[in-house]
Amino acid sequence: MSLVQDYLRLAVELKAEEIVFDSTQRVLFRTGTKTLKQIKSSEKKTQQKNSESLISFLNDNEKQSLKEQLRIQGVRVLPKIKFAFSFETDFVQSANSTDSLGAVSGSIRLQYPTKPVWGFSSLIVEAFHRNEGLHLIVGPRKSGKSAALREIVQKIPQDKVLSVYSDDSSLQDMELNSLVKFYSLSHLLTYGVDGNVDLVVVDISSATSESDAIYEQSMSLAEQGFGVIATLTFSHLEMALQRFLDHCQGSEASKSRRLSWVLKTILHVKLINGIESSLCGVFELVLLNQKLKQLLLDGQFQKIEEFIESTSEKTGMKTLNQSLFQAVIQRKIDIKTAFTVSPEPEKLDLMLKKAGI
Repeated sequence: MSLVQDYLRLAVELKAEEIVFDSTQRVLFRTGTKTLKQIKSSEKKTQQKNSESLISFLNDNEKQSLKEQLRIQGVRVLPKIKFAFSFETDFVQSANSTDSLGAVSGSIRLQYPTKPVWGFSSLIVEAFHRNEGLHLIVGPRKSGKSAALREIVQKIPQDKVLSVYSDDSSLQDMELNSLVKFYSLSHLLTYGVDGNVDLVVVDISSATSESDAIYEQSMSLAEQGFGVIATLTFSHLEMALQRFLDHCQGSEASKSRRLSWVLKTILHVKLINGIESSLCGVFELVLLNQKLKQLLLDGQFQKIEEFIESTSEKTGMKTLNQSLFQAVIQRKIDIKTAFTVSPEPEKLDLMLKKAGI
């Protein structure tokens, strides 16, 4: 694996997250959309020899598969690094010949043992640390909910008692200031919560199967006066609120009334491709006030973002479009990525045009 090892060593030195090989024998070291370094494979070697050197770390079965299928994907785990690879070749003259491999292109993505850092403001952290009410962290699969939860929970003051209910064992690796106990979600349904607890984390998104009881328990605990932080796997804010209510008990009117009484904070998070880093976090922040409570009572979830947009400077709340706009201005993401993620690209376009972009 000597050639690939050399490339990996250089990638680690550059803190690159991807190595790209093209058919012209160029090798690009990239982080996000930014190219950190570009080199040329040895010109003394023929294209065929360069291709053979590049795939030398593959086992015999993988090499055979590449020749037969003209593509191969996989993962390798080394002592200090893990990487995923994807290669293609343009032609093979004979499936049984080792000398007929065409140009090989593809990429290696390095997977460093790091976690996303959101860098939430004190306003957000303090909102989630309240000893009462329901606080939701919402996002689609692989959107950074667990990382967001970690960052918020790790900053909980030492004088607070915390119970975490989750089926994700990795949360137990958190470095915490507060007194904390970890349990499974089934433990919550069976035994409930100790009355001495200040904050309860219900990691609903870690559940292996949906259960109405988990949602109802989260709502009920907030009604009893506990501070409850719950995670939900939904791609849109409006969808998350409606689906949360669908799982709770009572008529539509009573469920909306219950939620309006206890809901305090919503954090809608997404991880997207960045410029200087492979992932950049954007988020929507909702801090419940009397106007938003009335919208919940009326079931007008679709009007929440419009209200946030018009009052963000006074309230500190922000929509996903406003977060995307800030990320573009700060050169954390490119415009194309922002429009791809935006729930309302037309509004984002107007915001950027007003800023002269």
